Amino acid sequence: MTDDDADIIALQASLAAIPDKYAKPDPATLSKLPKPTKRENEKGKCDVCGGWHGLPAIHIDYMGHADITLALIAIDPFWNWEPAAIDPATGGPMIQRQDGKDGGRLVMWARLNLLGKSILGVGTCETSKGDPEKELIGDFLRNAAMRFGVATALWSKADKADPAGSDAGGGYERQSRQRAPRGPGNASNSGNDVPPPSGPEPAYVASMAAAKDKGVGYIVTIARDVAKGSGIEPPRNAAAITPALAVLVCEKLGILPRDVGLQADPDAE
Repeated sequence: MTDDDADIIALQASLAAIPDKYAKPDPATLSKLPKPTKRENEKGKCDVCGGWHGLPAIHIDYMGHADITLALIAIDPFWNWEPAAIDPATGGPMIQRQDGKDGGRLVMWARLNLLGKSILGVGTCETSKGDPEKELIGDFLRNAAMRFGVATALWSKADKADPAGSDAGGGYERQSRQRAPRGPGNASNSGNDVPPPSGPEPAYVASMAAAKDKGVGYIVTIARDVAKGSGIEPPRNAAAITPALAVLVCEKLGILPRDVGLQADPDAE
């Protein structure tokens, strides 16, 4: 084994250990995100979070910009992020505006680089936010860090609290609105609310196993680990691995999905 091989194995082990240590953040590092039970609820002073918003409301725990930054520093002091596209007019990150109810929202795609691995993430916020750039960066960091296994427990709780993803204000609720990855053989979907693929696709497992020369049993073990942190039903065997889960396993192993015959979410490219 060469020094380079040892370094790669060490990085993979560090990446695999992130969910165990950071999936459930210290409660002392969490803030409260209010979510009114109805959009038209009258606003008032909240006794729970001290904010001014529609009442009644439920509150979801979330990690703020500072706390998610500290977690990333603890994992990799050399972490960084980069926008997926640059706005030629400003020289800063490309920010898209999507018109809709309540004034619409802003969207920023970017990449989070952690322990030598890069993952695409997205940040959104309402157009009415006073500091939209800061809101977008913080929201993007939460979204991308979750893909590494940071604070995944908070995302699963948010999905249960708001399974329809009805709040347009950004934050953890968007996970239930993310378009599921599509692989060859899946029907094309044009809507935003696309359920994850559910059919068995053993061919994907074989492709990944051949690519990594690890064997199907190893891939199934990794798939179960990924499923636990992603709110997906853990596969019982190779035949139960779906295309969507296969794409996540590729990310876990540092494989480009297209290199093993998979097509990642076209919206994320």
